[in-house]
Parts: sequence; C-alpha cells; structure tokens
Amino acid sequence: MTIPPLFGAVVLAFALGAPALAQAPPAEREPGHIAESVLGKLPGTVSVGVMRDGRVEVAVRRRERIGQAIETVDLVKQPAAEPIFEIGSVSKVFTGLLTALRVERGELRLDDTIGDLLAGVVSFRYETVSTIQLRQLLTHTSCLKRWPAAFTPNGMFQQSTQYGVAGLWGGLSSHVLGRSPPCETAYSNLGYAVLGQTLAERAQRPWEALVVADIAQPLAMYDTRQHLSPTQRSRVAQPWRGGRRSHAWDAGVFAPAGGLHSTATDLLLFSRALMQGGAGPLGPAAHRLVTDLTAFGDTGLQIGYGVLLSHHPERVWFHNGETLAYKAEWVVWPDRKEALVILASNHMAPTRDVRRALVAGTFAGMAQAPELVYTLGEFRGMYEEKGANRIYVRLKLVPGHKLPFSTL
Repeated sequence: MTIPPLFGAVVLAFALGAPALAQAPPAEREPGHIAESVLGKLPGTVSVGVMRDGRVEVAVRRRERIGQAIETVDLVKQPAAEPIFEIGSVSKVFTGLLTALRVERGELRLDDTIGDLLAGVVSFRYETVSTIQLRQLLTHTSCLKRWPAAFTPNGMFQQSTQYGVAGLWGGLSSHVLGRSPPCETAYSNLGYAVLGQTLAERAQRPWEALVVADIAQPLAMYDTRQHLSPTQRSRVAQPWRGGRRSHAWDAGVFAPAGGLHSTATDLLLFSRALMQGGAGPLGPAAHRLVTDLTAFGDTGLQIGYGVLLSHHPERVWFHNGETLAYKAEWVVWPDRKEALVILASNHMAPTRDVRRALVAGTFAGMAQAPELVYTLGEFRGMYEEKGANRIYVRLKLVPGHKLPFSTL
C-alpha cells in the first residue's frame, strides 16, 4: 500500500519497531538541535516541541533567505512570537476525536451508514455508496478514492479550495464504487472530508466550530484553528518549496482531512491530554481515539479513530501531514509520557528522516543538508537584463537532461 505525498502518513519507521526519543543522547534530543538539523541550509521556519519528564520544551529556528544564518526565536522573551503552521493530515486526528466524543456520548455508532446520517441531505443514486460506515471512513477502508475523480495532480490545491460542500454532496450523490465496502486500505482525503462534513451537518455547525468547542477551547489550544485571526495570520511561518516562495492553502471542505493550523505548543498540550486518558479533560474519548479498529493495510500497524498505532517494541501513537509548503510530524510514546512535534514551513525539509532517526535512536544531526533542487518548468519564462543588473545561475544537470532554459 502506498501513502500519498499530500497529507500522507509516513509509517514504515514505526512498522519496523524502534526505541523512543528518550534513548537518544541528551544533546541530540535537544529541540534546538533537532530544529537546526531539519532546517539545514533551507529557507523557512522549523518549530520543534518535546514533552518529557513532565516538561515542555519548544525551539524555533528560522532563515529568511537562502544563504542567511539561522535565527533563533526566543520564546522565553517573546512567547507570543511562536509561529503557526499548516499541519495537513494531523487534522484527521481531530476529526477522529470529534467522532470518538460522539460515539462515547451515544450520539453515533461506528456502524452508522452515511445513507442514514445524511438522509434528506444527499440523495444517493447508487445504494452501495450509502452503505459506507463511519468505521470505514475512519480507517480508510470506505472504497472512496484519495480525491474526487475530477481532481488533477497539478490542480488539486485550487480544485479543493473551490469544491465546496455542495460539490462534496453532489459528487457523493452520483459516486460509483467498484465494490461494496469495506475495501482494502486506501488512504482517502475524500473519505475524511465526508466524515467531517457529516459531523458538521448533524450538528448544524461548521466543522471548525466543533473542533474549537470540543477540543481546542477546553485544552487551551488557542492557535489551533482552520481560519486565523489577523493577529494569528501575522505569525504564520512563511511558506517555501525548496528555494522558492510558496503560498498558503485554504482546504475548504477538505479541512477535516488536512485544513488545520497549529503550533508545537498546542500539539503538545493535545498530547498531554491524550496521555491523561479517561481521567483527563477528554474523558473516555481519549482512550477510544487510540483503540485499534483494524489493521492499516500491510504496514504492520493498526489504526484507531484516525490515529496510527504501533505496539512493538512499545506503544506509539502518531500521524503526519503535508500541504503545498508545510510538513508536520506528531508522535506520542504513551508509556514513557513523551511526545514529539516537528513543524516546518519548507516542503523540502527532511522532517520524516529526522523523525525516523529519532524514533530509531540513531539521530546525530543531519550529515548533509538537503540540496535545493528545481524541476523543469519551475522557472520557465523570459529573463531580461537591464542596465548593470546581472543574473547569476548555478546549474546542476541531471544526466540525460537538457538545460531548462536558453540564453538568447
């Protein structure tokens, strides 16, 4: 089973089993050192949060432009300066928790079908689609594709922003499944959009309002939002893709699959609440969220209410996410009461490699900073020299490829 790059969960390091963060040498577990290793020579911002021994540590490193020295953001003197990031598919964990809360309250059951839950809202042309259960949406076994059929690889970000609830319900009403659910595990952003918007429809409130009321507000996670205030927008880490500027992404109706913003501090608060279990502020839903529902494909992992679970050699709960420019890693070792958050605003940042090395106990800093690699077409166009201005270009050609531009 392949996991898609957009919002995809990277799971192989956990499937193999590995020691926890606590077993790395102390200097190498220091969040500032981790942040510098993730950022390397890239422009952008990296925030790393670590919870261990009852303490929370957050370190932020930033580089405004290529070639500049790394800047340390002092959160002790400026706690309000902590940057905000898009967290991509880590948002699915929040959609899963919203579901777990409603199952605990008796409002929903895992075998409820979308045909019953959306009666009067969606008129299903094909009965097979209406039989999809909440359990199957949560575990990526609903037979729904990753994205709606009309989406294209190059246009999915713009298409998802414009899709809207009407588009979601209209597409679902005429959707054709190749077989009756459940299907083999197939990662589905569409499935989580359907799940989250179904919860919103039932509550007659936007999905974001449910996240704020049920999770973010009770846990004092004030920067975990889909839509940000003007003050919060000023704190968003500048987005990059390698050496070029990128832009933010409005997930729209796909927010339940990947549309939240958050900070390292907020995600550590969330981790602490989960580790407190039923005695904590989330009550029994904290246990339910990380209950095994089924195997996650052939990875050797299990999946709960959107959370990926490993049990060997010790318990690990995790998810990660990617959007157009941002990357996020969220990991919890419940038996050790430890958590790790890595947030980056450059899509080339090696968050996965660093996280895997930390989990495996082999992290000693990145031996080589990632190169800035540009694909053909990124800089296609005409460049004109004016007066004494000059353009300096350093090219590294892949064998068999021609120059991506000509000098005329």
